[in-house]
Amino acid sequence: ARGKIRLALQKKEQIPEGWALDKEGQMTTDPARAMEGCLLPFGGHKGYGIILIIDILCGILTDSNYGPYVIPACKDVSSPQGTGHFFLSLNIRKFMSLNFFKSRVDRMIKEIKKCPLATGVTEILLPGEREFITEKERLTVGIPVDDILINKTRELGKALNVDVNKL
Repeated sequence: ARGKIRLALQKKEQIPEGWALDKEGQMTTDPARAMEGCLLPFGGHKGYGIILIIDILCGILTDSNYGPYVIPACKDVSSPQGTGHFFLSLNIRKFMSLNFFKSRVDRMIKEIKKCPLATGVTEILLPGEREFITEKERLTVGIPVDDILINKTRELGKALNVDVNKL
């Protein structure tokens, strides 16, 4: 999401309300003020709970940085961020047969996909589906690049004496 805020900043566009707070802790739609402040978790108070558990598992449990102590990559690339990672591995066969598990997940997906659609929605997507669709699209038609990035790349190429005329 921080990348989307940086892109909005470059395009001089506002960000949706509910994405970020400024450095005073006030809701903002200004991407510049959002970059100085913090991102808000998805899903309101429930999302906050999920993020808190993730921070405990990935930060505290791994003796890494957590919360405000994680160094944002976009602010300081000269030193490690101090981020930790948590991996969980389950042996599904210890709970049930793999085929039974897969059939239940398939059923769940079908039930979700059959739910009534909200106005203006053409399909219910599951986590990762949008990215999968985008990947197939990019492999077929290429990756769209906006004029801001193209111009910055050309400027950098010129400064480094690299031919980027095909952009």
